Amino acid sequence: MRHPRPLVEPGICYGSLDLDLVPGYETLLPDIKAQLPRDIQVFTSPLRRCRIPAFVLSENAIVDARIAEMNFGDWEGKKWDDLRGPEARAWMRDYLNVRTPNGESFQDLKTRVMDFLKNRIATSGPPVLLVSHAGVIRCLMIELQQKSPRDVFTSGIEYATLYRFAYVLH
Repeated sequence: MRHPRPLVEPGICYGSLDLDLVPGYETLLPDIKAQLPRDIQVFTSPLRRCRIPAFVLSENAIVDARIAEMNFGDWEGKKWDDLRGPEARAWMRDYLNVRTPNGESFQDLKTRVMDFLKNRIATSGPPVLLVSHAGVIRCLMIELQQKSPRDVFTSGIEYATLYRFAYVLH
């Protein structure tokens, strides 16, 4: 599940910023909870926009930093439109592999997420809910659904929405 809408201006880069949620997000959670199995195990990013709703959905939610959003380093809190220069151009040309200044690349994020799956999720246990971020969901789409990065990055990842994946250990 992607977290509810954060309290931030549109167009701001906010990967690892620890933002509050837009007031009224609570009204979305009963419908989401009604769709979940009772025995679900909930994992959450440590960021407030995920952690707060995760603990509403399950008082036993487990915090794991590996499912936090990509860290955009020096770009955190800046307007996307203001990101120019050689570093921004290099990242835009190869956002999958190039790290943001003092931050991560998408590949770094994907490595973290897959480490979480391989080392934390049991395929024979109860169903699992990750309360996380668009970047994490995109990683799962690429890795578990074999979608192309182009398809994944041109489709929207909606706030407060469940996305379903099948995961089998190899």
